[in-house]
Amino acid sequence: MNYNVIDTSEIRVNNQLDVETITLGDDTKHTILVIDNFLENPEDLLSIIEQHPLEMEWGKWGHPINLKLPQIKVAFNYFAINYFGMPSDAVKDPKEIQLQLNIVNGGMPCNYTTIIPHIDPAMLAFSLYLNKDKDCQGGTAFFQHGPSQIDYQIGYFDEQFKKTEKYWQIHETYRKAHKHDYELEMDTRELNDDWGIEHIVEMKFNRFVVHPSYIFHTAYIEKEWFQEEKRVSLAGFIL
Repeated sequence: MNYNVIDTSEIRVNNQLDVETITLGDDTKHTILVIDNFLENPEDLLSIIEQHPLEMEWGKWGHPINLKLPQIKVAFNYFAINYFGMPSDAVKDPKEIQLQLNIVNGGMPCNYTTIIPHIDPAMLAFSLYLNKDKDCQGGTAFFQHGPSQIDYQIGYFDEQFKKTEKYWQIHETYRKAHKHDYELEMDTRELNDDWGIEHIVEMKFNRFVVHPSYIFHTAYIEKEWFQEEKRVSLAGFIL
């Protein structure tokens, strides 16, 4: 038998990183980090991912993966501590950082609830874009929720927030979306007036983006894009 044995410690983060800091929000400020040329050898990571078995499901584009990728996780933890003020023991073991592959085609059939901006049940998230630049379009979009006039939902870790009017305005938007869910082609332009784009981080090969998981975000994609070459990114989360 032939076994596909890999060593993900060979996927190396560049020694010199140029970190761009973006600040979003009006009353409540949020930090987003953008780091270009993140990996020293991104082609080697692509080679691993291309051989990784995936079972695609209708309407789903996030696929948990069991890869160690220690240098990526150490770098992510460093940014969490030094740029987002997370305690040094927030990640006691790199295994606690969850990874997934996000793979999607423009125009693929999905429900409306698939494209609406979301938050993740985590404190911090990253995305590493893995399409070659010639195939990159759009990026990660961050949104303000119109009825509440805020761009975050912190009920995941703040029980008091769940008692606010803003929380219930957000809750109502999601309730209506799930009640009247319908099928469409994946296209961010189909979002209703409850959502307004606040900022888009442009997609670029080997670009690493870090942001709080509790600000509204989603991939910005139009149905004409990624018809042949799928949109691929590696995502990670500190819970």
